[in-house]
Amino acid sequence: MFNPDRMGIRDNPRLSEIMDRMNDRNHSRDWSRTSQDSNTTLIGRWANGPCYAVDVVDSIAYFGNGGYLEIVDISDPANPIELSKVLMPSVVGGVTVVGSYAYVADGYAGLRIIDVSNLQSPEEVGYYDTDYWAYGVIINGSYAYVADESDGLRIIDVSVPESPQEVGYYNTGLWVYGVAISGNYAYVANYDNGLRIIDVSIPENPQEVGSYYTGGLPRGVTVSGNYAYVADYGDGLRIIDISVPSPQEVGYYDTGGYALSVALNGNYAYVADGYAGLRIIDVSNPQNPQEVGYYDTGKSARSIFLGNAYAYVADRYDGLRIIDVSIPESPQEVGYYDTGDWTLGVTVSNSYAYVAGGPDGLRIIDVSNPES
Repeated sequence: MFNPDRMGIRDNPRLSEIMDRMNDRNHSRDWSRTSQDSNTTLIGRWANGPCYAVDVVDSIAYFGNGGYLEIVDISDPANPIELSKVLMPSVVGGVTVVGSYAYVADGYAGLRIIDVSNLQSPEEVGYYDTDYWAYGVIINGSYAYVADESDGLRIIDVSVPESPQEVGYYNTGLWVYGVAISGNYAYVANYDNGLRIIDVSIPENPQEVGSYYTGGLPRGVTVSGNYAYVADYGDGLRIIDISVPSPQEVGYYDTGGYALSVALNGNYAYVADGYAGLRIIDVSNPQNPQEVGYYDTGKSARSIFLGNAYAYVADRYDGLRIIDVSIPESPQEVGYYDTGDWTLGVTVSNSYAYVAGGPDGLRIIDVSNPES
């Protein structure tokens, strides 16, 4: 059996990043296609598998478990109780819960809408099969914006959940990994095609109004005021002025690693930078961003959540790291929890961190005392 530890790959940060990408792609393949592509008939499957996404509303966690959407009562985090689960056609890649519905980005099966008004008996009430791999979903008003990986941005009217209809589509090019919505615009992290800005004020007729080729491979984007902050993989943090018709890069900082996600708090951008850990960039002067602090999280910082004075970092091979960033110039790790082999995403609600752990499932961690 292939063992990355014995091969020394995890000791080589750059090779580790390459293996991460290969593993993510391999684990996201859809096993359900075998029944469509041959003369066999699928009569059943064991659908438990990697956890790639989680959303938490009140004391209920909704998360992917391979081909299942799991619904779990976490009011007592030490004793989570499964309320129900829904077998999905493909692998759950993203989930957003609004009101009585869970909107699931379900890989090759597109957008699935699950009525969760009865937590013990959820049921799919509608779906829309996007053309490729539904990677993530954002809900804004009556519309779902789906990042469909190789098939661009899909805009789906979900005002009637039983009959979702695609009303607009924009082909941004290959590999849509991140979408942010601000006002009438969708900002798309388009991997090898840079930042794309789509006017979605008329959902039936989305129009690209600007783009900027970042030079790298954008993996994440967040927007604040007149600027878009792009995690540009090997090309660090890019700051794009989006107030002008033709967006322009006004600032750039080479973070040193692989910028995978970015979060903002005040005048600081916090970058999960792969093998280079957590980087803290002062962006008070967008034309001249400066790194003021960093913390080596261990192996591969994948995603970040900011809460109060702490940065919660999902570090691929080194678990959940809790970093005190109250003094950005001197970040200090105050707590750590080894979640297992995979730590891909994190969100924090009240005093608990919910970690998407790939094959290791959902981990619920009490962070009320970050030091312990």
